[in-house]
Amino acid sequence: MSRDKIDLGEMINGIADQMAPLADDKLLEMLRRIAPGVLVEGDEIRLKQVGVNLLDNAFKYTPEGGQISLEVRAESNLAIFSVSDTGMGISERALPHIFDRFFRAEQARTSRVSGTGLGLSIVQSIVEAHGGKVLVESRQGRGARFRVELPLVEQPVTVMMGKNGVVV
Repeated sequence: MSRDKIDLGEMINGIADQMAPLADDKLLEMLRRIAPGVLVEGDEIRLKQVGVNLLDNAFKYTPEGGQISLEVRAESNLAIFSVSDTGMGISERALPHIFDRFFRAEQARTSRVSGTGLGLSIVQSIVEAHGGKVLVESRQGRGARFRVELPLVEQPVTVMMGKNGVVV
């Protein structure tokens, strides 16, 4: 894996721009709350895969006319990226298994949603390889919220000295 400094908000905005036609096709409203300058260190190609997989799932499982929200922000020493939707949600029984390889929840198997059950497993592996974690909140019939937490790149502190050595 390469280790580059990445502006997470800029990357997620780019993914959202590229995937906007999918939202338009399903008449989905896509809301963005993306803070500038949220920097992480990692492999940009792999981190893009995380964003694409989570956004693609939101599109797949949100019915026409629904809403998807994207958020990127800094919180303490973490970069937070979350995707929320107003889709079918995940049953309480399925929640503990959604990151298992090849797992597909019953409602996903019986719907017309395609997939192999590898997407969330891949997301979790990539995020953990970057020193982060993925959390999920969901209630069946009320949508889902995936939250990715990654270590924030420390910003260098600039100290300006005024006359007589006084910090300004």
